[in-house]
Amino acid sequence: MEGDKEHPLVIGKFKNPHGFKNINMNNLGIQYANSNKSWMTSLIFKNWVERLNSKMSVENRKILLLLDNAPVHYFDGEFSNIELYFLPPKTTSKIQPIDQGIVHSFKSWYKKGMTRNLSMGTNIGTLSYTDELTKFKLVNALPLIIEA
Repeated sequence: MEGDKEHPLVIGKFKNPHGFKNINMNNLGIQYANSNKSWMTSLIFKNWVERLNSKMSVENRKILLLLDNAPVHYFDGEFSNIELYFLPPKTTSKIQPIDQGIVHSFKSWYKKGMTRNLSMGTNIGTLSYTDELTKFKLVNALPLIIEA
């Protein structure tokens, strides 16, 4: 209700991405995890919820976390300050328009920031947008993700 926001969780392929060399991951303004296919896993989800629960415990807050029925969201255990509520089965088609609106909004903001950064960073006549994109690393995308 207060509009508090958590740092975005970014999932990449590598535990220590080359672009993060000499960068303190704790100061990036994101939470970073890795998996072989850059997908959410049960372990990543459990660790994320445990960190969120610890934060809520320190702040003496209790929250309800609404989840879909994705297999990665299921695990044994309870939390002191988070109640997990699973949406009923077969409701994805009913709630997907809401989900798609959120995804669309995020992508729009991200693409706007990316376009702005590329247009400011390109030296006319020397590098094409394709060349600029090949130099673009995950660490460059983080401020855009946070802004979006």
